[in-house]
This record gives sequence, C-alpha cells and structure tokens, in this order.
Amino acid sequence: LADIAHAETILLVGSNLAETMPPVMQYFQEQKERGGALIVVDPRATLTSATATLHLRITPGADAALANGLLHIAIKEGYTDAAFIADRTADFDLVRKVASSYWPARVERITGIPERELHRAAQLLGTAATAMILTSRGPEQQSHGVDNVLAFINLALALGQAGKRH
Repeated sequence: LADIAHAETILLVGSNLAETMPPVMQYFQEQKERGGALIVVDPRATLTSATATLHLRITPGADAALANGLLHIAIKEGYTDAAFIADRTADFDLVRKVASSYWPARVERITGIPERELHRAAQLLGTAATAMILTSRGPEQQSHGVDNVLAFINLALALGQAGKRH
C-alpha cells in the first residue's frame, strides 16, 4: 500500500475504493499531492472516479479489449521496455499479435471509451517513471476474468513496470 503514494501513474481497474475501503484512499491522496496521475476504469461515476485524473467509463465486460488497446498504443508509441520484455518475459510476439488487432477506433467501439482518452491513458502510463496497474473485482469477477487480468498483466510487463520500486 505504501508504494501507491510513490507511483507516478496508477491505473485502477474496477474498484471504488473510496466507498469499499476508505482508509486506502489516503495513499491515493498522497500520490495526488505528489503530482501523480490516477486513471480509474469504471462504468459508473463513483467517489473514487471523482478523484481521478482520468476516468475511463468502460462498457461492462470490455476490460480485456481496453488492456489490449492500451498495449497496442504503447507498442505503436514506443512506450514499451524492450530490455525488460527480452529479459523477463516469454512469447511476447504472441501478445504483440493479439494487441495488433485492438487499434484505437476498434477499442472505442468495444469499450465506449473515446480514442483521445485511450491515447491519454497510454501516454500517462507509458511515460511514467513508475506506474502501477491494480485490478479489482470489476474485471476479475466476469466469465472471462482470468483473461481480463492477464491482459492487464501483459500491459504492465510490456511497460517494464513489474517489480519496479516505487
């Protein structure tokens, strides 16, 4: 939890912590006070999304498409960490192939999130010295919950953020 306050950018997917775990919000408040960006993915306007730098109002069930779309942009914009991918991942070409079919206009149609917001989210994550991607019940408790979470893990790995000290 203490790492949250030191992350430059956080992508919070499917959680309304301000209502479900209010004490945790102190770490997000500290992160904001340090100049950090918070991207909240939630179809609803919530107390948590009200504190966000960017609120991505996703169509329910479109989480994997969002993650793959953000990865597509990250690859195109050069936000990925080639050394990290080479040293600490396997079969990234397979992931790259999947992401290639999630171009921004398609992801906007699937998720309902405007292309400009997709690009902004990818830029905030991709240019951050330290970033965290946190998933919660929203993407996890769906019929394709494992696929959703794995897609966000792929994004974090591609950005070289996994295991990085905040």
